[in-house]
Amino acid sequence: MLEAALHMRPIKPITASIASGWAGSLILVLFSAGLFSMNLTFKLIPVILVFNCAMAGFMLVDKHSQWLKLPVPMAILSGSLTALAVVLTLIAIGFAYLGWLVIGPVDGLMFVCVGPLAGWLGGKLALKAKTLR
Repeated sequence: MLEAALHMRPIKPITASIASGWAGSLILVLFSAGLFSMNLTFKLIPVILVFNCAMAGFMLVDKHSQWLKLPVPMAILSGSLTALAVVLTLIAIGFAYLGWLVIGPVDGLMFVCVGPLAGWLGGKLALKAKTLR
């Protein structure tokens, strides 16, 4: 039982970093949609998504690297799952409330492919920051 609990320990930090990146992305997208025009908001979605995926990877590695056996691959996983969650949520919200897709399939695939790269960069930055402290 104790060994199973030790293997489950990284799940809570990973889900916390994914939820934080997901919520941050949605808050920034909805805020920019209310503040700017829709064209500018569509142009800002990749920047917002990449920033929050990198922050998800950074937060995971910075706070919980002692529990993770492989911190950078976990940061990549965190960034990719954050990107996937945000893209699926934006597609669902856009289709439910606007009646059309806010993010097309090509854009969604591009965002999901860029998410792991941003998570990797965030994880590497967190490791460098830890060594400098």
